[in-house]
Amino acid sequence: FDGRYNWNLWTLYIPASSDVSQQNGAFKITYTAGKDTTRPEVPSSQQWTVDKLKYVEADLKLSKFSGSQHADVHVQVWANLIGYQWWASCDVSVEPSRPNTPYYVCHEARYYGSGTTSNSYSTQSISVTYDSWHKSRIEIDPQTFKVSFYLGGVLLGANIPADAELLKKTPLRPQIGIYTPGNASFTSHIDNFIVGGR
Repeated sequence: FDGRYNWNLWTLYIPASSDVSQQNGAFKITYTAGKDTTRPEVPSSQQWTVDKLKYVEADLKLSKFSGSQHADVHVQVWANLIGYQWWASCDVSVEPSRPNTPYYVCHEARYYGSGTTSNSYSTQSISVTYDSWHKSRIEIDPQTFKVSFYLGGVLLGANIPADAELLKKTPLRPQIGIYTPGNASFTSHIDNFIVGGR
């Protein structure tokens, strides 16, 4: 399918400098360098508790990067807790200091209302290639809320968040999208997005 994605399933937060479309069944997000930090996100319009969600999976691809700041395409699970947001993310990323060496990394983090972000767990970075699909998976154990991160079916690492007991009771929302502080131009694709337990 080409053209507009299903607005009943996805909510879009995107600046004018980005373009989102569906090509050959895949999301295509193109970002043109701007002055402001941007998070063109496409969260699911639905949310689930961990016993229903279980895992999210997506194929990620990054290409055509230029600029002087970080860029990534990602799949995430996030939750709103009192005073902050929690999320787990797997990203295909690139840094301007190594523009020919994109990499894959997963992490768990929190964002506080003060604008502070804390990264509490991260897997090791793995070098990947441009214009190739990378199967990303975030799996969450409903009993312990242990979060496991995968690339191509291979376990890269796992962590139980400090606020696991709260997260067990909190609705979780899957999300796909891109991130850059602003001064980067790139194209990304996302395909085969799955919510495992729905």
